[in-house]
Amino acid sequence: MDKQQHKEDAMALQAIRAGNSDAFSHFVDRYGDRLFSMFLYMTNGNHELAGEFAQETFIRAFERLSSFNETSTFYTWLYRIGRNRALDMLNKKAPQALDREHLERIDDNHTSQPYAAMERNEEQHIAQQHIHHALATLSDEHREIILLRDFDSSSYTNIADTLSISEGTVKSRLSRARNALRAAVQLIQGGRS
Repeated sequence: MDKQQHKEDAMALQAIRAGNSDAFSHFVDRYGDRLFSMFLYMTNGNHELAGEFAQETFIRAFERLSSFNETSTFYTWLYRIGRNRALDMLNKKAPQALDREHLERIDDNHTSQPYAAMERNEEQHIAQQHIHHALATLSDEHREIILLRDFDSSSYTNIADTLSISEGTVKSRLSRARNALRAAVQLIQGGRS
């Protein structure tokens, strides 16, 4: 996070703590799409669940704002709240059901939007599908670390802080996760060619 963003976050926090609860919209505007995208990947493309998790995250963050001690970035703290809630909820659902729903939605989107599909580069589209399907096959631990580093561009330090692990563990887990993703993509490509 750059200094300007950190300064703006600090000003919004100060305003909220001074009684201006409307200032919380700063965080929703700044981090809403980013959280939604992360939850979208965590739920294998389930828009409804991703939206629910993002909304619950902001509600819980607002309720627990007094516990934010600014030892990490606001987004790291916010993400940690959402991550814990999402993992609790996802563990209660059958992962197979989520994967099946996700695959059906992908198929529906491609048949209902042929015009948009024609405009895309076919090779890139297929590669993205393979990666998306491969991500769905990874363990939660591997999927999450890839999403944080490669999709959310979080630093090793922020990932370590978010997951409460050392930077060395982040690097080794990321390496194993990327190898697992690579193998999953190769398996998918082999099965569909």
